[in-house]
Amino acid sequence: MALLALSLAAGAAPAAGNELGVAVIVGNRTYADDRVPEVAYAHNDAEAFKRFVTGRLGYDADNVIDLRDATKSQLETAFGVKGNAEGLLWRYQPRR
Repeated sequence: MALLALSLAAGAAPAAGNELGVAVIVGNRTYADDRVPEVAYAHNDAEAFKRFVTGRLGYDADNVIDLRDATKSQLETAFGVKGNAEGLLWRYQPRR
């Protein structure tokens, strides 16, 4: 989030040419293990970073994989697993 704050404070102009970039944004507010406290602003932070990626970095919104309260299974689906990095991210073909 420091990167986001610095970029917004600097007034960085939207970048051109990133429309084929792909991003995965994870915002976990709650966890299955009730010993882990809720992260109150996780969804807000994820949404702000999504706006940063699409608005300032110029990524196409269709190329942003947005995970909220992701489970281990959902993370493995997105990123792959040890010994097999063939997750969704690596097979993702951005729209042209």
